[in-house]
Amino acid sequence: MDAVSAGRLGERVRELRRGRGLTLEELAERSGVSRAMISKVERGEKNPTLVVAAKVAEGLEITL
Repeated sequence: MDAVSAGRLGERVRELRRGRGLTLEELAERSGVSRAMISKVERGEKNPTLVVAAKVAEGLEITL
């Protein structure tokens, strides 16, 4: 269940990032989350904490 949820979240983050024309680096700068962490979230390798998810959402200009 965790892997499926992480995968879906990561896919959505990647979709939103690309839809806004942002690179990993640009989203990292806007959110204050490292490029490596965002990449791992997008690949479904990491489940972000609530704080990290909120920062990424802010960088994407969306709410959780």
